[in-house]
Order: sequence, then structure tokens, then C-alpha cells
Amino acid sequence: VPENTPNLVVQWHFDDLTDSPDGLLALSAQGIPLSLVDSTNLQDTSCGGTTRPLHAANAAPIFHTEQPYIVISYIPSSAVDVTMGFDMNVTVLPTQGTLMAGGVVVSFSGAFVRVNTTLLYQSHLQNFTADGFKYTAVLDDGSIATGEVVLRFDHCATASDILVTAPLQKLVSFQLPRSDSDGDVLFCIITNLPTEGILYDSTGGSAITTPGTRVANPGCEVMFQSTGYGWGRGYTSFRYAVLEEAVHQANQSCPEAVGTVNIDVTFANTLPSLSGTTNATLVEDSMGTNISFNATDPDGDMATVVLGSLPSKGTLFRDGRAISSLSPAMNTTALWVSGVLEFSSEYPKEPATGIIGPQDVFTYGDDARAWSTLGLNFTCIEAQFCYTEFITVTFSAKLYISEMVIAETDGARSLVRVRTPNPQAPGQWLTLWMGSALAADPFAPLTRSIPICAIPFPVGILRLEFDCRSSKSYIEVDAVKLVGTYDAPIAHLGPPHELFYKPYPLHDGQDSFTFSLSDCPNQFLQITSPY
Repeated sequence: VPENTPNLVVQWHFDDLTDSPDGLLALSAQGIPLSLVDSTNLQDTSCGGTTRPLHAANAAPIFHTEQPYIVISYIPSSAVDVTMGFDMNVTVLPTQGTLMAGGVVVSFSGAFVRVNTTLLYQSHLQNFTADGFKYTAVLDDGSIATGEVVLRFDHCATASDILVTAPLQKLVSFQLPRSDSDGDVLFCIITNLPTEGILYDSTGGSAITTPGTRVANPGCEVMFQSTGYGWGRGYTSFRYAVLEEAVHQANQSCPEAVGTVNIDVTFANTLPSLSGTTNATLVEDSMGTNISFNATDPDGDMATVVLGSLPSKGTLFRDGRAISSLSPAMNTTALWVSGVLEFSSEYPKEPATGIIGPQDVFTYGDDARAWSTLGLNFTCIEAQFCYTEFITVTFSAKLYISEMVIAETDGARSLVRVRTPNPQAPGQWLTLWMGSALAADPFAPLTRSIPICAIPFPVGILRLEFDCRSSKSYIEVDAVKLVGTYDAPIAHLGPPHELFYKPYPLHDGQDSFTFSLSDCPNQFLQITSPY
């Protein structure tokens, strides 16, 4: 090069595998660096006579510590996009298919493929199982890196339907079933929310409120909690989808992997308890002592003290009234239905008013003295607790109810719930009894007693709810009888659970009485063993 040459032009051909002009910036003459004008716009004219700018940004290849793979479609004749984000040389060709770079078949080992050139693989075989190719690329430091693309047949991910049993208003966690025979990483999306209750993501505990939400927990673990007091089989359900992580091209011909989670809610009653109740010591000729039962219920049910026996050497008083007997037999009253407020349906020949009055139909058949539903209805009226027919009846007076008798002439054992208006919460219903509908002989009349736990207020309206899905029969009811007392059962103490004990004159020694605790008044009626 002549000394003091004002303009120096250097021409050369090279493969810049890293798409970077870094090598050009290192030009020097006898150790003296030479500057380059506008190096980011250097032109590469070595590719088939075309002119294109070199990449100014460093686009180093991405190499994996594990073998990266791309999955071929279920249809072996289809093409799979394996385009790379860096320049590379193909060193080993596939054996069961063809690579095409920019629409041209890569036919020899060492072929150069420029960054982001569309690279497609297409299998030759209908019974394709696995194939692949290898490549090399130059890193920024000039070292050679190698990689391999493994193409394999992608099996479909699967989901499945499951049944989950959840305690009433209690949080339960479970995993959504999913599988993939290839061992691919899977994730779950909630596609349809439950119509009742709340679904949570186990990671973070946040509520899932929007369809299409991805489950953050890698094990697809979710939590569910029922709301309200509804329970039973078929309480609610939701759907989910299983997808493969986008680390490869997933099989596009797979059917959608979806599953349904059906949720049954069970009632687990927690019994009421006592605290702070102690024995009392009285002196002779004492006027007596107050006895307080500190009864509580963890479920929030109203605890009731039920006397089991009376003291033998003294008298118990409630609100100033002596309790002389625990038996309500002397003033027990039975009332038959006197009116109908509403009903779900009626058969013209057996109208709803046929339920009014005492029992007088004892065989199956059309009879205007009984109420029958119209047709077979298998659609739930409420989602939380399924019943398909109902009737609300009134009685001529209110009783402190202890029993209900129902005379069914068709579809016997279809009764699933009995409710009454809650005087402590206007507009709401209080459940007096719950049960399961059973398959029954549709032509076998049945008269049965429904036990009702004592509650601290009188009842004059009953709502009877039936489920035809088990009996698969019409509902036909002749009569309903309410059994109870006009006066509050003196042996049943609601809040504040207090009595007064007065010993007999000149009594010296011990005395005692027994009692039980009941958590009747809320939704579920159970009684404990005596204390």
C-alpha cells in the first residue's frame, strides 16, 4: 500500500456466521488500528451477487445445554417450521425427511443457512417416529458451537373427567388430571367456571373469576369452596383444558384435551359444645340457684338444650314456670293442610288443592282429593340443591313442630327437603329436614313420618321439595300432617339456655338431671348423645 494513500479500499470474501461486524472493527496495519467509516452499513456482496447490509447488532446463536427439539405434526406429510434465529451450517442431514431453506432443498452436509431463513422439515414416511439434523455456528469469541434438532412424533395430551367431594363451606384442593406420553410439559386453563362456589389457584390462593385463566400452579392444582348452605350430589361443575408448553411445535391435529370436574358437596356437622358449666353447692333451705348452659356451636347453628331427665330432690324452673314433666303428650296436636300458597305444577284431574285435608286416598290413580304434578320433570329448580317439583302449604295454626307425616300415593320417597320461613331472617327459608330421593315402586302408596328436631319457634307454613330423577315417576301426595304443640316445649331451651333449680325442703345430699345438646335450628338437624 503506498504511503500516504488518501483512500484505501480493501475487498475480501468471508462467512460471518454471527451476523456481527465485530471482526471488521479489529482491522489493523502493523499494529496500528485502522478506522472504518459507517461500519454498520458495510455491504456483503458474497451471496450470489446480491447486496444486503450486514447485521450491526450482535445476534449470537442460542445453544442449549440440553438437546432442543421440535415436534412434527400428526400428519407426517405436513411440513414443520424449524427456522433458526442465527446463521448456521447444517452438518448432518435428516434421514427420514427433507430440509428446505427458503424453498430450496438442503442437499449436502455443511450447507449454510442464513439467520431467519425459513427452514422447513418434511417427513417422507407415513409411520414416522423420529428424525433430526445437526448444525454448527460460530460464537462471538470465534469458537464453534454445535446443536441438534430432534423431530419426533407428538402424541396428544389428555385430560379426564373426575368427581370431587367437598365438605360444605370447607376448602378442598385437588389436581386436574392431565397426561402426555411424550413427557411434554403441560399446563391447564379453566375454560368454564363453576356456577356455584369459588375456585382458587393453589399458587397464591387467588380466586379464578374469568374463563380462560391459566392455572399458575405447575401441577394444575386448584382449590374449591362451596358457598351458602346448598349441598348434595351434582352441586356444581367446571371444565378445563390441557395444553403443551410452547417449547416446540405442538401437534395441531390433536383433538382438544378437555375435562369436566363434577363436585358433590357433603355436609359434615360439627356438634355443639358446653363451656363453663359447673356443679352447684347449696346450703340447707336455700332459695335455689341459677344454672346457665354456655352452649355454643362451631358451625353457627343455634344450640338447644334438651332435658333428658328431671331432678328427684328438687324442681327446675324455666322463666318462672316449674317443669313437672318432660312429656309433651298431654298437649300434642295434629293439623292437616288447610291451604296452598304456591306449587311447581299440577295435573288438571289432581289439582294442588287436593292436598288439603286429612288423608283419604289410599290407592294409585286419578283422584281430585290428591295433588299430582304435571308430567315428568327432571330439570333442577335450584342449582345448589336439586329438586324438580315443590308445593308450599299452610296450616290453620302454628305449632312447635316435632313431626311431619306425608301420605304419598305415587312417586313415594321422592321428598328431599322440607323448609319453613325463617322468622329471624325475613325472606329466607330454614331447612327442617333433608334427605335423598330413592327409586320407588311408582304404584305403591306410602305413608311415612319425617322426624323434625325441635326448634324454638312455631311453624305454620311448610315447603315440600321433591326430586323426580331417582323415582322417575310423577309426584302424587294425598295429605300432609303437622304434629306438635301450641306451647313451646318446656324441656327445650333456646338461648340464653338458663334454668333455676330449687331443692325440696329439708333436702340434704346430691341431686342431678340429664340433658342433651341439639343444633337443630339452622340448616341441618342432628342431635348429640346425652351428656
